[in-house]
Amino acid sequence: MSDAERSLMLEHVAYWRGLFDMGRVIAFGPVADPGGGWGVAVLDAEDESTVRAMIDADPVILHGDGFHYDVFPMPGAFAR
Repeated sequence: MSDAERSLMLEHVAYWRGLFDMGRVIAFGPVADPGGGWGVAVLDAEDESTVRAMIDADPVILHGDGFHYDVFPMPGAFAR
């Protein structure tokens, strides 16, 4: 990872940590996929447009360097 990539990732994590601290994110973090790096987040949002607004404000998206998100609703969940 280059210094620029590291800096962008730190901004990305700080952004999602801020949403976590505001109660909008239930969990987030990197996935240990041997095929390549990616992350997952479970959000507390009213609808998909709210999720898309969060994604659109992510520094990695604003930077426009090829990052993308897939969004899948969870019709139900169990939590501790």
